Amino acid sequence: MTPVLAKPLAVTAFDEWLDAFNRNDRAALTEFNARRFGEPEHNIEYLLRVTGSGSLSAYEVGALQR
Repeated sequence: MTPVLAKPLAVTAFDEWLDAFNRNDRAALTEFNARRFGEPEHNIEYLLRVTGSGSLSAYEVGALQR
């Protein structure tokens, strides 16, 4: 019998984040950020803009990098 290995913590965290991101779920993203980074609003507007429109214009990307 082959032992079942637990998922690495990074994989578990990424899966949690990806699920919230794919659902465009602000509450889930802020909860994830608060729990994992201690910053609930970190990159939220950027992430919601990306998921809402499917892409960002070059202007938006430049503005977000400032």
